[in-house]
Amino acid sequence: MTMTLVRCYRFASFLRRFRAALWVLTVVAVSLFLATLFACEGSIDAAYALASLSLLLWALWFLAVSYCFVRPPPEVLASDRFWLRIRTRFQRATVWALVLAVVGLLTLALMLTSRTIGLLVGS
Repeated sequence: MTMTLVRCYRFASFLRRFRAALWVLTVVAVSLFLATLFACEGSIDAAYALASLSLLLWALWFLAVSYCFVRPPPEVLASDRFWLRIRTRFQRATVWALVLAVVGLLTLALMLTSRTIGLLVGS
């Protein structure tokens, strides 16, 4: 297995210990967003709404990593039958697609967080 996949699975195994705390963080982030949305008396503060959405996105990203990378895909062995090698390669390709999706979500979270920090510091 390549080093990138090994790092993903190690990080996911580290995050598995904190799943309950991540779920609590997700509920807190949703509650903060709803409080910002409904307790604003007509004028929503975009910086605080964006901050709560950023927190929610980070919590969901950590949860996605902890749930998606549970078991590494098997290695392709030359001694395996043809269809088993094809199936194993398909499983590995699916994991790589999942890694790319998680990296895309991480990029989105980083961009939203930097925008949020800019709004909070600027105001």
